[in-house]
Amino acid sequence: LRDYINDICKRLNESLEGIGQLSMYQLAKNWDLSTELLNNFVLTNLGTQVDATRLEDQIYTRRFYRLQQNKL
Repeated sequence: LRDYINDICKRLNESLEGIGQLSMYQLAKNWDLSTELLNNFVLTNLGTQVDATRLEDQIYTRRFYRLQQNKL
């Protein structure tokens, strides 16, 4: 299970690097992840293994989030 989670975290970092944000719904649907797996294993790695933060349903890279904050 740990290798599977590590692989998902790596893929998530790569995806976020290209687009800056993903919704949790998109992530669960497109990658066929259960809500339980997403919440209990993947999202617990935000800020450590995954260079991102979560706000409501969205997962953002820190860089994307800062850019959006600066626009406001």
